[in-house]
Amino acid sequence: MDGGAGEIEARWSTRARDWGPPSGTAPVDDARINFDQGLPDPSLFPIDELRRALDQTLAEDGDQALRYFGAGGASEMQYGHVGLRRTIADRLAARDGRALDEGGVTLVNGSTDGLALAVNAFIDPGDGAVVEAATYPHTRRFIGAAGATVATVPVDDDGMVVDALPRALDELRAAGATPKLIYTIPSFHAPTGTVLSEPRRRRLVEIASEQGVMVLEDNCYHDFSYDGPPPPTLRHFDDAGVVVQSDSFSKYVAPGLRMAWVAGDPAAIRGVVRVRQDFAVSALLARALQRLVVSGDFDRHVAELRDHYRHKRDLTSAALREHCEPLVSFREPTGGFYFWLRIADEVDWEQARATAAAAGVAVRPGARFTDDTSGPQHVRLSPIQVPEADIEPGIAELGRALRAAVGPSPAS
Repeated sequence: MDGGAGEIEARWSTRARDWGPPSGTAPVDDARINFDQGLPDPSLFPIDELRRALDQTLAEDGDQALRYFGAGGASEMQYGHVGLRRTIADRLAARDGRALDEGGVTLVNGSTDGLALAVNAFIDPGDGAVVEAATYPHTRRFIGAAGATVATVPVDDDGMVVDALPRALDELRAAGATPKLIYTIPSFHAPTGTVLSEPRRRRLVEIASEQGVMVLEDNCYHDFSYDGPPPPTLRHFDDAGVVVQSDSFSKYVAPGLRMAWVAGDPAAIRGVVRVRQDFAVSALLARALQRLVVSGDFDRHVAELRDHYRHKRDLTSAALREHCEPLVSFREPTGGFYFWLRIADEVDWEQARATAAAAGVAVRPGARFTDDTSGPQHVRLSPIQVPEADIEPGIAELGRALRAAVGPSPAS
């Protein structure tokens, strides 16, 4: 007998009831100009290069590409295709100046999957974790779902305020929680676009090493540096094996591939692998992506993206200055996907947002990224997926909405 949806939902687990998908993550389908999503430009997906890599994989690897695992043995069902892992490990070792082999890399189904696995590998109920006050909301929810107490530290123009870390760790201990994890997005931070300075990177890793806390380094924007090389990664400074680094092909190739990796000390990666409940990733796609990287097509594509996205950054900065100042203030990002706009106090932001949405322009409210009072007067704006011709008109529409929502200053 059909009991109906209500009776079925009553049988859900506590986690299914309390920890559904984060709100506000669905695409804005009715937006004419969509600054809301942090997505790569679909017009630049390397379709021909991917087709060539897939064709070569099927022609040269045959049925090996379609099995659960190949020459790497059954461990590929937990870690993923050994060839791509070796290629990634070699690149990370050269970039970070720190030895790494395939045992220090596991392939995952998108970076969000890797972040969730890393959280579950190191967090138990009753543990504690530190995140930036504005952060990627999915990871913060994963930490909460694992049963951890969360402490926050501020973000300023140089990224995480690392000097605030010891106090946050002490506060967790005072609350009865054992600090186990620090989560950070050090390069072209989401949502603020800041870059953690090199001295702070060094000090963050020192604090984690001294206090026996793991660091989860979300690194998926690191190679999108527009005005010179970014600082060395946190892993570069890690002598104790405390840094677990997450990265992805989603932003660099295409998000629909759902191919990413988690890298670090092999002992840390074994923990990540032990908590996964799938049979790793697509062997076919992993083999094809290895060919894409080894051929040089991947690096050529990323260089093209950097040039294209730098131009979009410049168009957006100019449009914001022309159409939105002084009702917004912002720091021009030196890389990555995001502008973090501070809305003037005299603007009724909810009214302005509704007016912009009615005109077909979508942005993401800052409150989606924070749990404090700073969020409501901030906006995350991404021009990366917006066609170039739409950037200036979209920002102009946003400026009109802001001016229409100006009211008395709170100080008046």
